[in-house]
Amino acid sequence: MMDQVRQLDLISSPPPDRPYVATNFAVTVDGRATLHGRSGPIGSQKDTEMLVCLRTRVDAVMIGAGTMRAERYGRPISDPAKRGRRERRGLSQDPLLAIVSGRLDLPWDAPVFEDRGARVLIFTTSEADPPGTAAEVRVVRHEGSVDLADALAFMRAERGVRALLCEGGPRLHA
Repeated sequence: MMDQVRQLDLISSPPPDRPYVATNFAVTVDGRATLHGRSGPIGSQKDTEMLVCLRTRVDAVMIGAGTMRAERYGRPISDPAKRGRRERRGLSQDPLLAIVSGRLDLPWDAPVFEDRGARVLIFTTSEADPPGTAAEVRVVRHEGSVDLADALAFMRAERGVRALLCEGGPRLHA
């Protein structure tokens, strides 16, 4: 299965108006997306390998605020060798991390915000300003609710995102 994922070419033929979107999401047989508040215990080591492999094939990773609060993301690609392989394929070292957060209620002390090499794009309806972070953070405001079609169009037109991996959680996937 990993060989098949490694051969995926998600970036060479994106739609002109939005990125190609792939999703990766684990649930239990009874439909739960978390155990004890986190998604990690649901998956196996092979699931984690698949997730990381998918991250090496895309320009951006999208998550919801709840996932960010629960998982406290760091760099999407932590392995320097994998970041180097991305660069050799013409990608940035790390995919852009896109977060959908209606209230901008995020764990600002999460590792990704403390990393000078991280790039974060936040789609929100909040008028609040984020605190200063070491990471490059850009906020895109929507009225009423975050319009995902507009968010995808923005990422394609303004950030050149050709392929996006949506890692959820359940509200974002819904």
